Amino acid sequence: LLAELQRYLKSAGLSHLDQSFARLAARVFFRGELSAEELLAMSELKQVNTRLQKMLARSREEGERRALRAGVETVLEARFGAVPAWARKRIKAASEDELHRLLRRAATAPSLEAVFEED
Repeated sequence: LLAELQRYLKSAGLSHLDQSFARLAARVFFRGELSAEELLAMSELKQVNTRLQKMLARSREEGERRALRAGVETVLEARFGAVPAWARKRIKAASEDELHRLLRRAATAPSLEAVFEED
């Protein structure tokens, strides 16, 4: 569909619409990670699709980390009360593997401090 729209805009002499569409696509689909000029410079839709897939994968990964962080904080709050700022800071800085470890520990540790103890 995107390729057909681009072909139509170019064949109908509507290059100003092509540029407007590129600006819109850059803002909506790529959220500033790709400019309209970069989008217009891509000669094949395959290039655009590759960039979009990479961006979606990064977004998905960040969403998963956000959900893990929220899960750790929820379990900590349920077991130990309000989560202090130092613990939130550690959770925010944790990698995905560390978040999984923290979630397991949050469910079984005898204290909040024990959740963050190093192995």
